[in-house]
Amino acid sequence: MKLRILAGIVLSVAVALTSCGADDGHEVVVSGAQALADAAGATAEATYIVDIESVVKVGGDDESEVRSNGHVARSGSMMSMSIEIPNTNGEVSMEFVAGDAARQFVRYVGMPDGSTLPSGWVELTEVPKGSEAAVMSSATVGSFLAAFQKVDAKVEDVGTTKRDGRTFRRFRTRIDLSPSVEFETENRVLGKVVHAMAKTVSDLDTDVEVDEDGHVVTIVYRTESAVGTTTTTMEFSGFGEPVKIETPTPDHTMTFDEFIGLVYPEPESSTEAIDESELIDRGDFIDAMNSESGLDESFAACVYDELRESSPRALLEESYESGMNQELAQAMASAGLVCGAEGG
Repeated sequence: MKLRILAGIVLSVAVALTSCGADDGHEVVVSGAQALADAAGATAEATYIVDIESVVKVGGDDESEVRSNGHVARSGSMMSMSIEIPNTNGEVSMEFVAGDAARQFVRYVGMPDGSTLPSGWVELTEVPKGSEAAVMSSATVGSFLAAFQKVDAKVEDVGTTKRDGRTFRRFRTRIDLSPSVEFETENRVLGKVVHAMAKTVSDLDTDVEVDEDGHVVTIVYRTESAVGTTTTTMEFSGFGEPVKIETPTPDHTMTFDEFIGLVYPEPESSTEAIDESELIDRGDFIDAMNSESGLDESFAACVYDELRESSPRALLEESYESGMNQELAQAMASAGLVCGAEGG
């Protein structure tokens, strides 16, 4: 079924990109804030590596589970990040390097044939301040550490735990990361995505562990969205040890706006009206999304309506005759991110 490809794309990419801050209404007692702030500050100043795992369960069914992994390294002003992008067509990953002199590099590995993105490393120029999250489709590790240091951070000291002969101090926090992902853009599709991303990280409950040396070693946050329940774990290690981050040799140079236009393509302007009879039926679309991927019907309806408004050509029957092309997949991913936030 043609729509089975569609459902898989929305599930895999929406799972990789979406998570909404869940609010269970509990009261967070402000205590231990200074201890966590000191640990976060010490961690931010050190070299470190972080292993990241995100697990998404759809509808509470253990068999409907998607995992993705990432890796971050930090040394001084330089940072590298790689993250898996769940994909029905094989293994896809995104790599990002913030080099010296504020240079930024990105590449996608394993993209399917027909991708609009260039192969190899792309150096981005004319990069707006604060746009890293848009490129990486996630809040940065550094934004968590910065949030823990804010004077208005809500922190609860929940005692200690012992593991492998070591003692770790545990904290529970509620933080707002939305300022770290918001920025102005003229790209209408990216604008919606940025707004959705800001919403997902505006009220995050996190569990944090600090080791005996005063470094943050674990950050865990659990979120709810229209896609499912997400648990993300960040494990820090290698504090103060040499971390080699090489500045890539770029294969291409593009402005930030040019690159973003490929990742989040805006619908082509056309005076030719779209024949409504050629669009995928809304009911069939919703049924396929629900039956093939177990996604909530309201989420599937939101994706259809978002595509109908922003990228109607993505709903043309003929778009699926030869399978899922990359431009269509990217439109689906953007719609999935926006609707995941709206439903969280």
